[in-house]
Amino acid sequence: MFFWIQDGRISPRPPIVREPRVLSIDRARKSHFVEAQTEERRETSGNLFQSSAKSSYGSPNKRDTSVFFIHEIMTEPVFSLDQNITIGQALRELKKREIRHLPITDPSKKLIGFLSERDILQNLLKENENIELKLVMIQPVLVCKPSSEIRLVAKTLIQERIGCMPVVDEELRPVGIVTRSDLLRLLTIYPELNLIA
Repeated sequence: MFFWIQDGRISPRPPIVREPRVLSIDRARKSHFVEAQTEERRETSGNLFQSSAKSSYGSPNKRDTSVFFIHEIMTEPVFSLDQNITIGQALRELKKREIRHLPITDPSKKLIGFLSERDILQNLLKENENIELKLVMIQPVLVCKPSSEIRLVAKTLIQERIGCMPVVDEELRPVGIVTRSDLLRLLTIYPELNLIA
């Protein structure tokens, strides 16, 4: 499921995701896969994916399981900043943490905007570094839920021409993030995975 968030609320304009040209994964198989996961696996799946990606990169070994949902590959926990932080502070945080994408939240931690490192640098060229993030952040933000299918997320990133997508919970708080790099890394672990149908 995908939707836009504007000012901490769900926007009524969902993105258009074209139907796959081939049949999607068997629903019964997916539900069995989700039930088989333990709570511990759900909580640590992003970190397991990252460590698996590092060890599998360049290795021809195939994995004996498959992945279907964003919560299995998203980077978590996600780092976000309050809307009242300045772009100068935000750039320092990005460099310190070695990240390039930044969800922006309100005081209740709901997602209200988004900035990339490139957006911040472009704004620094035009504005003073003391400008608050709420004045330069990108809105609305296209997001998905942890239960979204990886293949549909990949298609949406391509169709909307964006490099990453925040993952939010029921309260619209960011719980993870998925980038194009995550999807490319996924193909190094599961070379037979067909992301785009």
